[in-house]
Amino acid sequence: MGLNQGGVLKPLRASRANSKPNAGGRVVRLSLVVASIYPFGALGFGDALAQPYVTCLRPIMLGRFANCPSGGKIGVTPSGVQITDGCVLGLGTMKHAQCRVTVSLPQTQSLQMSVTKTQVNLTGAGTMALGSFNVNTVSGGNAYTFPSGSFQATQKVIGIGGTVTVSPSQPSGTYSGTVTLTVTFL
Repeated sequence: MGLNQGGVLKPLRASRANSKPNAGGRVVRLSLVVASIYPFGALGFGDALAQPYVTCLRPIMLGRFANCPSGGKIGVTPSGVQITDGCVLGLGTMKHAQCRVTVSLPQTQSLQMSVTKTQVNLTGAGTMALGSFNVNTVSGGNAYTFPSGSFQATQKVIGIGGTVTVSPSQPSGTYSGTVTLTVTFL
């Protein structure tokens, strides 16, 4: 779900993978769900006008990858760089999730964006764990806090990365799941 300009939640569409998996390849898609949470009673008229609008432009797309006898981990950083440990091999370009945050007035409070779970099970031909989320920075973890004044009536595109754990006997197929991204004024 995403917020439209009126602050109403609307469904986001998951992107389709560009190609079908071949023998040993995996296709993984991740859709993000966005929610905005504001402190009750903390929103005056001016703060209400400065509420962020969040639109997720694309989900994490791990694309196709080849497994190996020992399994391993493969993922993408918030800037779109492929990461791996073990011998799982990426077969193409991976894409990090991107969400655009827009405020209409300068932001006067800190704003935190966080992935609400540390791990999500992707389902398809089997199950894989997607975790190690990073919001905006490679080592930032599943939450990132923007200090007050970070948004001066402008837009920022925020990158989100994650890593999937592939078991040695992982079935080939398409996997998908949903993650919730929360935006909170602090």
